[in-house]
Amino acid sequence: MTNKNCNIPDLLITEIAQEIDMGMVCFINPETLELESILENSYIYEDTEEFNQEIFAKVNKWKKYIHIEPLESRESFLIMEKFIKCCIPDKDRFKEELWNAISRPKPLTPPVDPDF
Repeated sequence: MTNKNCNIPDLLITEIAQEIDMGMVCFINPETLELESILENSYIYEDTEEFNQEIFAKVNKWKKYIHIEPLESRESFLIMEKFIKCCIPDKDRFKEELWNAISRPKPLTPPVDPDF
């Protein structure tokens, strides 16, 4: 299946979303729909230098490519807020639980179990 607005398969969109969610920088060849990715800021680690060079060499051979950076944490947070506002009915108890979860200090950090 492909996305109605473009000719990108849903599976590729899902893969790109998963990659950027893990902090990866994605490169997509729009002609072949090939995807390559590297860890954001991984150029600072010596053990990834050879791998990154291979990816960059490959991507630079493509006639065109699309470069997608991972979202900043604030952007991700705004998406969560919009999702709660728009996609969950006001009467749903889950909506209140989500608001409580993202309203606490450090909302993206899981709560610590004191008995652990």
